[in-house]
Amino acid sequence: MKTTSILTSLVAVPGMTTSVSADCFKSGEKWCNKQTALEHARLACIDVKLSGSYEPLQRKRACYVHTGRNQKHEFNIYNKNKNDKKTITVDNCVFLLSREVNGCEHGVRRTEGDWEVTSDPNAGAEC
Repeated sequence: MKTTSILTSLVAVPGMTTSVSADCFKSGEKWCNKQTALEHARLACIDVKLSGSYEPLQRKRACYVHTGRNQKHEFNIYNKNKNDKKTITVDNCVFLLSREVNGCEHGVRRTEGDWEVTSDPNAGAEC
């Protein structure tokens, strides 16, 4: 996917820094239904447990199929810190993944402090 970089500043989220870089995907699938994608993001933080503790360099993934649309919603959270275990709360997880769904129509990869967060719509009926 082609990306474009954005540097920005936002209101601080507890446990997060205010320095952000984002790479909005410029091609590929668009979110076919943002409400469904937002629900999948919420479920990823609660059911699949993308929230919680991360070992150094640990990545967690979640994928949901949008039934009837031939689209899957893929979410990743990565602790980029090489030395320290990190924790992300359910609320912060939902905030970050939802912001990514709302932020870029083709999905996005964003780095914020020690976290790399990806929300990405892709074609396919299987995860």
